[in-house]
Amino acid sequence: MRAHARAASAIDAAALSPVDLLVADYLLEDCDGIEMLRTLRDAGWQGRAVLMTGHPSELLTEQALVAGFYSVLEKPLARHALVAALTD
Repeated sequence: MRAHARAASAIDAAALSPVDLLVADYLLEDCDGIEMLRTLRDAGWQGRAVLMTGHPSELLTEQALVAGFYSVLEKPLARHALVAALTD
């Protein structure tokens, strides 16, 4: 497991050592989680991605699903919801 505060470092790390799962916050220091996943998808990454946000909306959920997120979870996260989103 790795944690990154910036999308750029997560994208670089994924290129060096591919991961199967991504849990991304919507608000990142250098872009948003949706843009980060689009960049990863454009580079060929095909893993499962879950977006978390403290400001959920129907529009955000729609944009996230179109970008390729498996699900959008509201913060604070319930552990069982995160585990289910990553393992279903």
